[in-house]
Parts: sequence; C-alpha cells; structure tokens
Amino acid sequence: MSTTAILLSLLLLPGPTGHDPLEDGKTLDLATAMADPAWLGAYPERPRWTADGRLLFDRRIGDTDERETIEVDPDTGEQRLLTPDERLAIVPSGRWNRSRSVMAAERGGDIVIITADGSSSQLTRTTSRESSPRWLNDDRLVFERDGSTMIRTLASGQEIEPIAIRFKEPPQPPAMPEGLAADQRRLFESLAEESERREARRLREEADLQSIDHDVLGPVYLSPDERESGRHLSPDGRWMLLEVTPRNRPDSRRDDMAIWVTDDGYVTNRPLRPKVGTQDRNHERLVLLDLETGKSHDVLLDQLPERDTDRLATVRKENREWLERTTEPQGAGDPAEDGVVSGDDSPAAAVTRLAKAAADRPRHDDEETSHPARPISVVRVDWHPDGAFVAVMARSLDNKDRWIATIDPRAVATGAGKENPESERSEGDSPPITVVEHLFDPGWINWSFNEMGG
Repeated sequence: MSTTAILLSLLLLPGPTGHDPLEDGKTLDLATAMADPAWLGAYPERPRWTADGRLLFDRRIGDTDERETIEVDPDTGEQRLLTPDERLAIVPSGRWNRSRSVMAAERGGDIVIITADGSSSQLTRTTSRESSPRWLNDDRLVFERDGSTMIRTLASGQEIEPIAIRFKEPPQPPAMPEGLAADQRRLFESLAEESERREARRLREEADLQSIDHDVLGPVYLSPDERESGRHLSPDGRWMLLEVTPRNRPDSRRDDMAIWVTDDGYVTNRPLRPKVGTQDRNHERLVLLDLETGKSHDVLLDQLPERDTDRLATVRKENREWLERTTEPQGAGDPAEDGVVSGDDSPAAAVTRLAKAAADRPRHDDEETSHPARPISVVRVDWHPDGAFVAVMARSLDNKDRWIATIDPRAVATGAGKENPESERSEGDSPPITVVEHLFDPGWINWSFNEMGG
C-alpha cells in the first residue's frame, strides 16, 4: 500500500463510536455546528512518519481534549494503540546530516541524536531549552539555547558560541575632564594619580579579555533601541544573518471585552488587540555578521524595486477629491452654507463637518511625489547549501509588494561591488543584493504559493 493511500485511508476512518450526529433524519443546525467539535468524531490528526520508519497519527479521546496515538502497519493497515510509555519513547522527526548517517531532533526541550538504524541517545539534559537542531557542512551540530546559537562537535564534545551579540551602546573610554574637574586634577596630585590608576586598570582588563583565546568572538554591539527577531547561521559556519526590529512596539489604545459568565459571578474585562489600522507594525532590517572578523554589515534593502513607491497615493487623491466635492459651499444666503445647517446634530452633518476639516488641513507640496521607503517584514531566509549566498523573501507591510533577493556575503570579504575595492572597509559596508523576483498586487499579496527554498 502506498504512503498516499495510507494517509487517505486515515482521513476516512470512522470515529471510535461510529455514530453520525446527523443520522435519524436530523439536520445540521447552528447550535450543533457551533458546539464543541467533538460531534465531528475522533478523526485522525497529525499523520506522520517517525525517524525509525513508523507511521503514527493522533486521535481525540471521547469528548475530552486528550489525545491518544495510533500506530499503523504500512503493509496491512492494521492499527495499534500505543501505551503512555510508548508515546513518551517515540523517536521524533528531525534533521539528517548530509550523509544521512545521523539525525538530530528536539524532544522535551533537549537534543536527541538518532542513528540510521533507529537507535537514539540524548545529547543534552539541561533546564535550559534547546531547539532547532541542524547540521553544518562539516557535521558539527548547531542548535539554539535560550536565545544563543551553539555549535557542538560530537566527536570531542566541544561546544562553542560563535559570536556574542549585545543590543547596547559599546563601552567608551572616560571623557577628558573639563572645567572644575580638570582644575581639581591639575591642583591635586592624588586625584591625578587615582585617575591614571583607573585608566591603567581599564586598559589592562581590556587587554586580558582580548588575550584569552577561548573567549567568544565579539561582542558585536547593535542599537539598544532594537532587538533580534531571527538569526540564520550559514551552513559553512562563516556568516550569520540577523533579523532586527525596533525593541518597543508602537503603543496603541486597546479595547476591552466584558466576560459575563465567570466562576465567581463577577464581570471581568479581557483586553483585546488594538483596532485594525490604529497600530503601526514593526518593520525589520537585516544585519550580516562575519564570524571570522566579528564585524557587522548592514544589508541595505532600500534598493528593492519600487519600495519607495506610494501604493496608496491614488486612493488618497480620490478621497481628497471626494471631500472637496462634498464640502463645496452651497451658495450665498443658503442656510446650508458649508454643507451644514447651524444647530444640525444629525450624523450626516457630523460627517460633513469632519470631512470639511480634513479637506482644510494644510498639505505639503511634496506629499504626493516623495515617499520614504516603505517598512518591510522578512518572511523567509534560506542559505545556499555551501554558504555561497543567502536568499531572502520580504514583503511590504502594506501587503502590496513581495520581493525575493539574494545576498552575496563573500563580496564583503573580498571588497567586490565597491567603487574602490582597495579602500579600507568599515563595519558599515553593505553586501550587494540581487533581486530575482518582484511581485506586486494592487489589492493584496496572496499568501498561497509564496514558496521559496526546499
């Protein structure tokens, strides 16, 4: 029996009771449709293959929220209910190394190693949460631990953090004293000597840190007004691409919803999200980290095609024209001058007054012709298997444009793409990007078929 046939048969399996809620001539009414979905039956959920080749699916237990796990024989279709201990011992799916000899997976916040014969061993057992295990090209294991990326060599057990990232201002040497402070050090020899000792101690501590060969690379300092929203290590371990976004989300007023049916009989309020359109969405930017030099390079995405185009300019123009037409004076002596009768408190009159106020708002001459680069969000990042370049899918936050571009990090190391490659490079050098696809829709970018990578 093929895998497709097995999965289709799972979806057609009856519930444990075999009871049809619509039998005996009953019709599906709104009360039934909106009730607990248990009336649908215990249909198969999460059909999946395990690392050791078993076909499993979950199923609801009666009217509860609990689930049981069923194993299906791929050859006969025979089903077997797993015991609780067998469920806990399930080998999870994970990521194979390039030779497909070893798999790494996450189980319960720890990393598990599975060999090709299906045997497994637990690599980590910590109170921290380890996740997202994957392999570098040289078979070193990479995983995330409490917001840090860790690289582990299985043979030696050595575990390293490739780079330290700090969202804070870099430390600065003490400023030279001025005014009264300068006079104090000039007049009092003891103050000058104490200042010299402090500076010597600071320089010695910095030299000690730089001389420690097992110290983590960096740190790289980024703006304290930002935070990390994603990180992507290249398969060769040379580069890391960071997604960075403003630290504080724009504040916006929220609504409350009253909950009338409560355990204690008192009404409680539940905060809701801000109203649609009242809260600005956080935009993202990309930072490329060189894991050999410890330098950071901003990826300039302002050059994405038509990113500075105001997609809503036509809509705003049409709205202004409509407001101008609806607020034209009614003529001299007309009691409805300016479109509003004095003392008229009707909703229509209130709308007309608001429209006139908006139409009278002073405007800048360049409002329609100049537009800053629209904020974007990074949808997906995929590195080439050899780490030669990385592909990025981004979309504008107004949902009108989507771009797929490639970034060549090697150009930063070689100086390619600069007008004067021999000039000294700085941390601000931006790697060149190549736009390979640009999708625009005047209505809305469809979320279907937005695929990239494997």
